[in-house]
Amino acid sequence: MKEFKEFQGKNLDGTIEEACEYFNTAREKLEIEIVQDAKSGIFGIVGARKAKVRARRAQPRETMKSLLSKETADEIPKQPSENGEKALSPDAHGRKQKRKPPAARQREADIPPDQAPAPAHPTLPEQSEEHEDFAIPGPDFQTPDFDEALDEDDEGRPTTPMRQMDAERLQTLTLEAVRALVCPIAGDNIRITLDMSKEHVSAAVACPRDSGLLIGREGQTLAAVQYIVSRIVSRGMNAAVRVQLDADDYRQRQDEKLRDLAAALAEKVRRSGRPYATRPLSSYHRRIVHIYLQDDADVQTRSTGDGHVKQVVIMRKKTEK
Repeated sequence: MKEFKEFQGKNLDGTIEEACEYFNTAREKLEIEIVQDAKSGIFGIVGARKAKVRARRAQPRETMKSLLSKETADEIPKQPSENGEKALSPDAHGRKQKRKPPAARQREADIPPDQAPAPAHPTLPEQSEEHEDFAIPGPDFQTPDFDEALDEDDEGRPTTPMRQMDAERLQTLTLEAVRALVCPIAGDNIRITLDMSKEHVSAAVACPRDSGLLIGREGQTLAAVQYIVSRIVSRGMNAAVRVQLDADDYRQRQDEKLRDLAAALAEKVRRSGRPYATRPLSSYHRRIVHIYLQDDADVQTRSTGDGHVKQVVIMRKKTEK
């Protein structure tokens, strides 16, 4: 059996083409295993990776064996049982044996839903289908978590309180960085308003024309520009500085929609007693949900999932006995 050969490239299609050129054959005559897809990362700075595939020439003998075994299985006749019933597969036998008598089914039907016994295996929290206009990524599209990337970048930098920084230098650096990055996207006639009264710098950009290009799909461009501005300012101040960038109140509107979603999910938890989960969120959006519901007397929240982008699960608070 010929071993697979590994290929790497900037994107998946180009890497597969490289494999075809190496073996001097068409794509359909190769066995190809995709090890990982390419990832551009955050403006090519953080988390970038190449596409990787393993390929070899298709093995005719193994392919023929698999086809023959499939055809043989399809041609096996279904043998009837002695009493004339059709033979059942092992799964069907299991389902048939688990079928309950009519009397038991009737007793279960009479039990109110709120008194029904808990399932043997707990189910995962339901995801909300409400507030579909809130632009949070689904399973196939996850926004990079720029906040956590900044935390990694700022390791080793002093966490100086804002009030102890040189306010004039901080303001100048932030304005220069925002203009340098935003003007090529949104034009030169933008207005920038800074607020340095909190533990981060808020930079609100007013665009004379449509701000959609600056915001980008699901706010990705805005978040990426914010990330780079924060890195520039942090390096210039030699301290961990967070710059929160907004364009025509986009971020403020999104935050309000997320709070509405959190309130709606909390109400569903109160009514049903079952936990509900958001879609995968960045650490910034998760923090909004946690803070919004932290004083709620009936529900509690926790983050769950792997990687930077996690879900927030909202559940009933445990009552003290």
